[in-house]
Amino acid sequence: MSAAARTRCRKCWEKVRNQEWVETIGNQELGIMMGLHLIIDGYDCHSELLSDRDALLCWLSGLPARIGMSVLMPAAVARIEVPACRPGWEGLSGVVVICESHIAVHTWPALGEIQADVYSCRAFDAEKVLAHIVHDFGIGDYDAQLIERRKRKIQKQETTGEKRE
Repeated sequence: MSAAARTRCRKCWEKVRNQEWVETIGNQELGIMMGLHLIIDGYDCHSELLSDRDALLCWLSGLPARIGMSVLMPAAVARIEVPACRPGWEGLSGVVVICESHIAVHTWPALGEIQADVYSCRAFDAEKVLAHIVHDFGIGDYDAQLIERRKRKIQKQETTGEKRE
């Protein structure tokens, strides 16, 4: 990860840690940010999670509890087979739907690579999540981005109980 990217991520993580992304609720403006999206491209990976469908399913099923989130729909993992003209592109794709949004992983065992993303409309410790993924997939090198989603401010609408015609 470049120094500039690390600085951007660090500033975003500090906002989350300090809960600066939450403003007020009621008649006031709602928070600037709807959620966080952590995106990871992992290289030089060494783990059975890259090619073992059952192991990846177990990992996806357990990660939400490890990072303080709740499963809404059970994890699913599919083996991706591609034509012979693209050797090395076979792998696994998995997702678990969480109450807060989703966690997805795509693996390429022959390349030793993964792509993962965690999106949540609730604040989470992105450094902790990144550490879990780097450790669990045996990632040697990676690029990571932390994106604040829906930055526009909105005004809460008052309801009067009157019917519209």
